[in-house]
Amino acid sequence: PTEMWWVAVRFCSSSLSKRVQPGVSPLNTYQKLANEGVIKHEPNQFRSVQQLDRVYHDILTHTENKQPTSYFRSLFSTPTPPPRGLYLHGGVGCGKTFVMDIFFHCVPSNLIRKRRTHFHSFMLEVHARLHQLRRSGERATVERVADEIIAQDGQLFCFDEFNVTDIGDALILRGLLGRMWDQGAILVTTSNRRPRDLYYNGIQRELFIPCIDMIEKRCVVHDMQSTVDLRLQMTIDTTTYRVIDCSGLHPDEALALRLEGNKWLDLIFDRLVKYRKPHQVTLVTQGREVVIPKAVDGVADLSFSELCMQPRGAADFLAIAGAFHSVIIRDIPLFSLERLSELRRFITLIDVFYDHKVKLICTAEKGPFDLVTKDSESRHDELFAFNRTASRLQDMQSKEYQALAYNPPSSFSTPQSSRVSVNN
Repeated sequence: PTEMWWVAVRFCSSSLSKRVQPGVSPLNTYQKLANEGVIKHEPNQFRSVQQLDRVYHDILTHTENKQPTSYFRSLFSTPTPPPRGLYLHGGVGCGKTFVMDIFFHCVPSNLIRKRRTHFHSFMLEVHARLHQLRRSGERATVERVADEIIAQDGQLFCFDEFNVTDIGDALILRGLLGRMWDQGAILVTTSNRRPRDLYYNGIQRELFIPCIDMIEKRCVVHDMQSTVDLRLQMTIDTTTYRVIDCSGLHPDEALALRLEGNKWLDLIFDRLVKYRKPHQVTLVTQGREVVIPKAVDGVADLSFSELCMQPRGAADFLAIAGAFHSVIIRDIPLFSLERLSELRRFITLIDVFYDHKVKLICTAEKGPFDLVTKDSESRHDELFAFNRTASRLQDMQSKEYQALAYNPPSSFSTPQSSRVSVNN
């Protein structure tokens, strides 16, 4: 029954615009879906929906109070402050995104302009806007970018997977969010971390603390209090993730095992592309080249070193996700604290692939939950965030995930389009 529930939730999450009626409250919508057997009532999700229902009704009241009045009355009226948003946090796989998406589709677009996006994509856009302002010789400030975003997208912003691991983002966010809130923005976001744990142990974290204070002031912070990752209850198909564990083996045995893993991936690639001849593809995004050495019509074959041992970021991974519906990754290693840069890139890569339903086939030194060594008690953001990555790697092996439609990044989530060239 639990597996059936999550199949239903995943289907509903990808087609909520068809199932949710704008103008019906999130609470009523959730109860209707439960009554119809589309989802199973889950107490922690239900309490989160109650919080989202509060934001929904506050928005309705706020927009009603902003209706035009007579000139005389307007002289003596005081502008109503926007309602507090919601910061929804909890463990991986507990349904945060699902309930936020219900809320987003419930809010009528003719009542308030709204935007829903992954936080990675949003910050990528912010950096691209700043870069464009600098190139044009104009004054590049986060306040100006915030004004442009409000003017373009409206007041209600729903961010999925709010997280801060980069000092550049940490320094930008205080001024950016502060300006957006001053302009009347309402923020609803999901995160795996409570606000006080954002950018934990980050460089110059003291400069980010005021941003945390603002988040707690402008948003109600709600803990879903879920300890169960429901994605792990999906049906696992082990034909997409093979462990090549060479620890303790003689060098000749280890080499033979790796060769066996590579032959397995070679066979999968050939079958996916129907034995057509591969070629090199060059993607160009934001002025940088991303070379894919082996690809055929939507299928790419790369090593971990080609993806994550080079200076790459979310823009590069979005370009790959936009060009390929299936990606083979060879030789994912065991991560330690000495490989934090590679780990950070890998986390971003899996986030992007998962968000756009890219199909992943790979070999790795260990299973998803054993890829990070247990030799440190440090609370680095990357090590904490990897719990989500491991869960997603596990979910990406499931037959249910593989059945989902590929969802390439649109121009909405990619601030600068990519150019693709094929080298035969």
